[in-house]
Amino acid sequence: MSKKVIFIVIFSVVTFNLHSQFDEGSIIVDYAIAPVSEDGIDFSKLSVKFSYPLKLKKGVLVNSVGVNYFQMNYDDNFEMETQDLENLYNINYNFRYVYPLANKWALIGQVGTYLSSNLRSSIQSDDFIFTGGINAIKLGGTLEKPTRLLFGLNYITVIGKPRVLPMINYVKKVSDKFSYGLGFPNTYMKYNFSEKHFLKSLFWVNGFYTNLGDPITITTNLEAEKASYRAISAGLEYNYLLNKRTSLILKGGYTIYNEYLLLDMDDNEVYNFNTASEPYFSIGLILK
Repeated sequence: MSKKVIFIVIFSVVTFNLHSQFDEGSIIVDYAIAPVSEDGIDFSKLSVKFSYPLKLKKGVLVNSVGVNYFQMNYDDNFEMETQDLENLYNINYNFRYVYPLANKWALIGQVGTYLSSNLRSSIQSDDFIFTGGINAIKLGGTLEKPTRLLFGLNYITVIGKPRVLPMINYVKKVSDKFSYGLGFPNTYMKYNFSEKHFLKSLFWVNGFYTNLGDPITITTNLEAEKASYRAISAGLEYNYLLNKRTSLILKGGYTIYNEYLLLDMDDNEVYNFNTASEPYFSIGLILK
């Protein structure tokens, strides 16, 4: 996907909030845009994600469903027809099982599936991507200044193609005003102005991988059947608590590095869009 895709997979899903104990359901709605830059690609994205936890006798099962719609516009300077790349869809389901252990340890196992395609033909097996992982969490610190260490291995598309990658995050609350998180795929610093609003500085890696229902002709001898995107971004996120259950999120930043490729059926590069770094903006709501 385009360089613009990165930022707003907002992650929404790297939600390593200090006090989150998987005890509340949530709905996340997000709209993002990135203006046309030197590469001639204009992007917007609408995403909705719903998560709901089920408390079991031992642990918590968290179910998540998400829908992402990407709309991309290209100028006339590209060598191939781009009509089949203008609308991309990602529909996903994921569940995580959080199993508590002794001494403030817990294990998280997760399995998910994505339908990721331009849907220019009937749904096929190549439209589906399966993900999964196993992670461990260690809680520490004090009640006033808690810490959390998460680490494990995950089969994900964070670098643009499905790969087994390590994940590690260390989160620490330094004071009532300041906390931070270090690791891969994201790092942040957070400052609380009050109970109602806070500001985050962010640095993170993200990616996207999708199937193209019908092959796209690049040259006489080359066809593209997949699209892959990966990026490194930095930015600021402002979160305002509208009420006890609703938060408004404003986010802006810049892609430091990004790469948008078209691939053949064996994931070999057949076209590089030579994407340029550029700013992005998003607005979202979190409903608990």
